[in-house]
Amino acid sequence: MLFRNQDWEFDPALDPIINVLPEGFFAACFVLGFGLLIVALVVILRWGRRDARRHQ
Repeated sequence: MLFRNQDWEFDPALDPIINVLPEGFFAACFVLGFGLLIVALVVILRWGRRDARRHQ
């Protein structure tokens, strides 16, 4: 839905960086991004709860 064409995909024949970086690098990037998302959501949730308690 968001990606209507193939321009966003890496082609190993045209983009040699995909062959230089190991698969573990991409796995670590995914885990780090997911972890940061979870931390951000927890911070927002706590901030919202604290703000709601203050205005009761």
